[in-house]
Amino acid sequence: MNERQLESFISAADQKSFSKAAEASFISTPALVQQINLLEKSIGFKLFDRTHQGVTLTQAGEMFYQASKEILTIYNNACQKGKEIGQQTTLKIAYPFEKFPLFVLSSIQSFHQDHPSIHFEFVPLSFKEHFKAIELHQVDLSIIGEPQEELLEHLSFIPLYKDTYSFCMSFMHPLARLKKITQEDLKNQTILIGQYNYLKDSFSTQLPKESKQILLDHEYDMSTCTNVLVGQEMMVIHSLWSDNYNSILKVVPSNINAGNIGVLCHQKHSKELDLFLDYLKEEI
Repeated sequence: MNERQLESFISAADQKSFSKAAEASFISTPALVQQINLLEKSIGFKLFDRTHQGVTLTQAGEMFYQASKEILTIYNNACQKGKEIGQQTTLKIAYPFEKFPLFVLSSIQSFHQDHPSIHFEFVPLSFKEHFKAIELHQVDLSIIGEPQEELLEHLSFIPLYKDTYSFCMSFMHPLARLKKITQEDLKNQTILIGQYNYLKDSFSTQLPKESKQILLDHEYDMSTCTNVLVGQEMMVIHSLWSDNYNSILKVVPSNINAGNIGVLCHQKHSKELDLFLDYLKEEI
């Protein structure tokens, strides 16, 4: 029994005629009859009563007709899914402790709805590890602050958004009541600055010299958030990452320029990545 025999059988049952079924299938009548004869021989029972007026299904044929339609539906669905799996492409995205800005997640959702054969894999790495991983094609892209030019020998940075800084603090901090922080507000304030030495626009150069800056030896993590929550220090972040912190800390935006946020990728990247870039640009 094979797919062609089942299709010939179903067509003959629908048309109630071998000749009409053959014509609809663009084959000769003898060829169609041969397929049905082979099918009857394979399953061991008669499917049609043949008369000069046409053909009608036997009782066993009626049962087999319904089963055959179900079999073909399952078969065709399996073939389609198999093709989709065979054509699947994966985009690997590196992400740090701070995870993604929300626009990235909404972009992924919209993109996957339109392109279900392209899947995403998420690789946890510190920001400083993203460069080497992308260079070695271990991951495809990262969402990152604009890096220094000398770090882009084999990489590309594609700007998406000109960001500002926000400041994370405890809900009891004196500046927590403000709607927006200015340079003047930061004077004499203690500000924790994570180690993001790759940035073209570093945190420390954008903040007032009158502030007390504490340079950490690591990127932001949960211990940093805990220290801010129970202390009097603030933590400066790119505003696009605010939603990752506002559930545990008070986050106050500012008008201080933080440079570009964009996509870090290899100079020789895939067409699927170019396609995903369009969704990122639309969402942001």
